[in-house]
Amino acid sequence: MNLAVHCAQTNLQLYKQLIGEGYSLSDIKRVRDTYGLATRLSSGQFRGCGKTFIAHLVGVASVLTFLRTPVDQIQAGLLHSVYTFGDFGGLPQGFTEKKRDRLRAAVGREVEELVYAFHQLKWDEEDIGKVLRQDSLEFNDLERSVIVMRLAHEIEEHSDWSFLFDNKFDKTEVLRRMSMITEIAERMQEMRLAECARQLVADVQQADPAMHSGNSRYGRVYCLVPESCRLRYTGRRIYRAFTSRASRWLGAVRKMSFGRQP
Repeated sequence: MNLAVHCAQTNLQLYKQLIGEGYSLSDIKRVRDTYGLATRLSSGQFRGCGKTFIAHLVGVASVLTFLRTPVDQIQAGLLHSVYTFGDFGGLPQGFTEKKRDRLRAAVGREVEELVYAFHQLKWDEEDIGKVLRQDSLEFNDLERSVIVMRLAHEIEEHSDWSFLFDNKFDKTEVLRRMSMITEIAERMQEMRLAECARQLVADVQQADPAMHSGNSRYGRVYCLVPESCRLRYTGRRIYRAFTSRASRWLGAVRKMSFGRQP
């Protein structure tokens, strides 16, 4: 298996992959509509390595497609981090119940539950170790789906050697995490996923740490607003500030005028 084939980075590559894996036209339309929503929620966003955020979302959905998961899970893969990074307009950053309501209305209860469960699942290296230390990796349907999404996320995270272009992980950490991911996938009998992880370990071992370019953003997601939009935004702010101050000044003048004795 060539890992790169199964990490689509554009919507068209993902649609082609869905067709190749035998998904129905109605499934592909659902993924297409979800992609449209994902682009609106992640507009102008980039990962710390400089990769567009939407490419990462598509990549996670692509791994899930390779695993032949249900279409609900692929949709959730396209939206997996919207409660952390998604731009919901006037709503504050981070998770809120209003965001759940809006996402549920857009994609349905089943997909939203997966996105919410993904958001709730802690997944640093210590948490991964806790999963491995369990005597049995038997989960209910929702838990298993979310764990698979997390493993798919790890595959996409490191498949293009992003660790060489930001400071989120180094090569040693990536190899350690991928070894743990391989073991979890094997114990869950997710053999296609385990094979992905094994091949990725072999691929990452070829990366030369001396080629690390670093990045001051430390793995964060950041947003770049087009210059034309910045100018319009700045103009509106100046206009509002001017009219607000002018209004207060006129109000003060009127009070002074009405307060004078004839």
